[in-house]
Amino acid sequence: MIEERTTQPTRDLSKSEKWFVGWHVIFATAALSIGIQYGPMQALEHAGVDLYPKLGFLASSYYQGLTLHGVLNALIWTTFFITGFLTLTVIKGLGRPLKYPWLNKIGFWMMVVGLVTAAIPILSDKATVLYTKRAACSTSDWCLWSSAVGSKATACTSRSTRGGKRTRALARRS
Repeated sequence: MIEERTTQPTRDLSKSEKWFVGWHVIFATAALSIGIQYGPMQALEHAGVDLYPKLGFLASSYYQGLTLHGVLNALIWTTFFITGFLTLTVIKGLGRPLKYPWLNKIGFWMMVVGLVTAAIPILSDKATVLYTKRAACSTSDWCLWSSAVGSKATACTSRSTRGGKRTRALARRS
């Protein structure tokens, strides 16, 4: 028996949702753009060309540059991008707004505070230990959990109001 596919309504993002997802992408792209600059600096250091003293406060040593490269690329970029993309896929996939957008906003601002908290010792060359902690979330995963719980609440509400209809693949996979 062939299952009949039904098209489900799509929903455009509101202006505030676009800004919210956009700020995640802006922070992620800024971190990636800055972080990738330290990759060639590391390669030049291994080739015997030390340009770190010429960078001033941006990085004064190889290990500070390595820490910035790791934290910005592996942690900040991925965390901000993933939470922004998750928010986008939940809204578009379920075709509805977030049930508790304030939870997602709390998660975002916790990531920003964690970023600033981690940036201060790294930029002042007091923390050149590579990236041994999740910088965007500082000491806990509450920022990720708040975004996840906000998205899950939206999915549960959507499931109860769909009346047995299948959830779109985009929403199920996010």
